[in-house]
Amino acid sequence: MDERDMRDHALVVMFQPFKGKWVQTLGYFLSKGSANGTVLYQIMMEAIILAEQAGLKVDAIANDGTSWNRSLWDLFGVNEQNVSIEHIVDPQRRLWFFSDFPHLIKCLRNFFSKYNKYEKIWLVSTYSLVKPQEGSNISGGEIIDMLLKIKDIQNIDERQQQ
Repeated sequence: MDERDMRDHALVVMFQPFKGKWVQTLGYFLSKGSANGTVLYQIMMEAIILAEQAGLKVDAIANDGTSWNRSLWDLFGVNEQNVSIEHIVDPQRRLWFFSDFPHLIKCLRNFFSKYNKYEKIWLVSTYSLVKPQEGSNISGGEIIDMLLKIKDIQNIDERQQQ
């Protein structure tokens, strides 16, 4: 078996400051299939500890709503009523968890594009769903421009690669 056939998923752990336009890759992992919640939990624990030791302040974890990421949240003790935990490095701080909103919008768009009967819902919903938080450094127009550039893929195999 060719080594390239053994991996079909990439997990990238990144650090991005709340203010600033730079991003730092902390690590990446290639695998056959997605990593389960337990593996993600171990990776995130190590990434947080090492990032904090390097002087970075990790205040939040953002990811999409896939089952393995929800499992990660369960292992951290996060749920709808409890979206933060005592920070694992500094007990005086909280570690917050939130879903990656643009990714959720993309998943919603992909879902609606599967069924013709939902065509008008997406057009109506786009404006009401795309409202950045007050004080955000991105405008609703910029988000809509980004969404409009996303290629609409009807073939399910191609969509999974996007």
